[in-house]
Amino acid sequence: MNNWITYFKQKLSNSHYTLYKESTDGDMDLLIFKSSNPSHETSIEIGILKNGDLIAIDFINPNTPGFTKQQQEEFFYKCSYKSFGVSGVEFNSYNVSHFEKLLKTGLRGREVQYIKNGKIIQSDIFQYYGIEENDNNPYGISIRLANLSFFEKIKTFLLGRDKFYDSTREIELSQVFNGI
Repeated sequence: MNNWITYFKQKLSNSHYTLYKESTDGDMDLLIFKSSNPSHETSIEIGILKNGDLIAIDFINPNTPGFTKQQQEEFFYKCSYKSFGVSGVEFNSYNVSHFEKLLKTGLRGREVQYIKNGKIIQSDIFQYYGIEENDNNPYGISIRLANLSFFEKIKTFLLGRDKFYDSTREIELSQVFNGI
């Protein structure tokens, strides 16, 4: 394997994922893989720039809208695992080792969903990005999935988030993708 397209096609096709769609969108090739198990709702969307660099790998699942939105708003940089740079991750042994581990072990972390009137209003995402096994420091981000009115925002602030929402739900990201 000498490029990301071949790498992901081979890795995912040798598991329970099949290539569902392959297309080009401007300067990016898009690969979409779906599970051969109909009860598994996760699809994997991979974006590769025309120069061959990986720009995104998104694990899309309808049960984790906050995590899905977070992934769709982020993309990889040349030195994503060292420092920031220009867009895209080149195909080299260091970067391949990161994705080898991700594909083998799956996602690590959770999405905490805050629900009001049966609708997910906000999600907190806690994800572990470390390559090292003992890296237990999660990256956390809040994603607002619905617009609150000015008064609802004040009420949330004054009451506290736990009293404003009707309930919470926590989903382990390993349920979205637990590896191949």
